[in-house]
Amino acid sequence: MGSITGNSVETPTSTGIERKLVFTNDGKVMVYATGQETRSVAYEIKQGKTIFDDLDHNLLVFDGMTYVISHIDASSLILDDNFPDGYHFHYKR
Repeated sequence: MGSITGNSVETPTSTGIERKLVFTNDGKVMVYATGQETRSVAYEIKQGKTIFDDLDHNLLVFDGMTYVISHIDASSLILDDNFPDGYHFHYKR
């Protein structure tokens, strides 16, 4: 959900693409689109400032992008792009 209009919503049902992230213990994240691995890259979790406020947040960095970890628990991961007009990603386990 997001974009310049702020109301673009893409779901697996609307796009026909199911996206999945798989994090490994050796610091890699594998990105899948509808069951096919599209890339496997190193990731880093760190503390840092965001565009949203001047506080430190947990950040996920991979594939040249920095995401704000907005929420994480046993069943879901919510990431936000760390730039204006970015997207909000909700991954379910």
